[in-house]
Amino acid sequence: MRNEIPFAGYLFYRYANEEKHGEIRNAEENGGFARELVQKHGFETLKYKNGVLPPDEEIETFVALRKAFPKLKIRIDPNAAWTVTTAVRVAKKLQDYDVEYFEDPVWGMRSMARVNAKTPGCCWLQI
Repeated sequence: MRNEIPFAGYLFYRYANEEKHGEIRNAEENGGFARELVQKHGFETLKYKNGVLPPDEEIETFVALRKAFPKLKIRIDPNAAWTVTTAVRVAKKLQDYDVEYFEDPVWGMRSMARVNAKTPGCCWLQI
């Protein structure tokens, strides 16, 4: 039994609400939202949901998050939206940015096995 359970702050792109507030469409806005979550709730881990924008823009967002939060754990989850080629390219570009883990970068065990074979030592997690 535990007295506490750690939670991760959840970062994602989103449209504005009915009052035209809350839109997150780029690295700067995602970083601002992350700062609010960390300040308000004290998260030590951030989970960055992506697979929405072009991968290079999402890489830029991850790098910006890492620079803004050098001590936090940061996860990435593209919801199996990437091809094997894209997943491998993103993993290689982010290898120096301390990704806690990548969750579901590609669809299916065969594709995941191909990604794993091409990125040994990477931190993939498929659920």
